[in-house]
Amino acid sequence: MSGKNILLVEDNEVNRRLAGFLLRSHGYQVREATTAAAAFEMVENERPDLIVMDIQNILTAEAQRTQSKKVFD
Repeated sequence: MSGKNILLVEDNEVNRRLAGFLLRSHGYQVREATTAAAAFEMVENERPDLIVMDIQNILTAEAQRTQSKKVFD
């Protein structure tokens, strides 16, 4: 999968820098987002080959989406 585009979603700067470094050192092209909301915006504009996101970001994103849906319904 070397050379593929990966979207890394991580709010912790140290973890994001480390993961980004490791992925890049193996030849991946890495785009970074600090929040699930930012990741959703990035995915609308370009489709990564893989999204790496920690479970807390996924749960937070689902809570935000659910809350937004309640507001707009």
